[in-house]
Amino acid sequence: MDDAWKPPESVIGAEDLAGAVGAWPSDPAATDPLAVARVCWEELVSAPVGYALAGLSYLVVVLVVIAVAVGALGLGVAPGLALDDETILIVGGMAGMLVYTGAILIVSFVGYPLMTASLMRAVDAHRAGGPAPGFTSAFSTLTQDAGRIIAFYALSQLLVLVGMLFLYLPGFVALAVVTYALPMVVMERIGAAEAVSRSFDHLRRHPVWHLMVWGVLFAMLLVGELTVVGLLFLWPLIAIYQLAAWRVTRETA
Repeated sequence: MDDAWKPPESVIGAEDLAGAVGAWPSDPAATDPLAVARVCWEELVSAPVGYALAGLSYLVVVLVVIAVAVGALGLGVAPGLALDDETILIVGGMAGMLVYTGAILIVSFVGYPLMTASLMRAVDAHRAGGPAPGFTSAFSTLTQDAGRIIAFYALSQLLVLVGMLFLYLPGFVALAVVTYALPMVVMERIGAAEAVSRSFDHLRRHPVWHLMVWGVLFAMLLVGELTVVGLLFLWPLIAIYQLAAWRVTRETA
């Protein structure tokens, strides 16, 4: 039996994984929107303990960052309170707030995309016959292509933000585009601009498929957030679903 706490060893060679289709179903014409949900569920139930542990790793990171951020706020205002000095209190509070904001931004724009990319590689390796993901899967290839992935994620959030300023609809379109594009950056190791361009072209040719696929994901996330157990699988679900959407509809030459 695989040790769910150990990272999948085969994940390290992402050059090989980029071309490993494994056991993913194939629907390059994007005719079956539910195929993504089916294969996502199949993958989750194939290693529930491993994916629960992978989800736990996200929760641990979030809790640690929150503890550090809140602790920084407390340490920032503590000297001012102890000395009953308003100036020190204000300066300390501002310093604590800077650390708090920085910690949140780092985990949101650096930690999350890199952990998700690492988990995607582990999922793809598992589908190709490798060991089941576990607690450390979100960290095992954390630094691989880090700059490219962080740049893509920053661009994706900017596109969604700008889109939301124009009566929301362009923002939802941008969200669908960048959600589909992330696995291209991770697995094909291409640049952000190329991934977004190819993803937008796919959405333009298959708008109904995208509407239904991401609608199903949104519904699954709503249900998952209702229970503590659901929260454990929330982040692995997102990673598997994004990867499955790209893998299932991947158009090979």
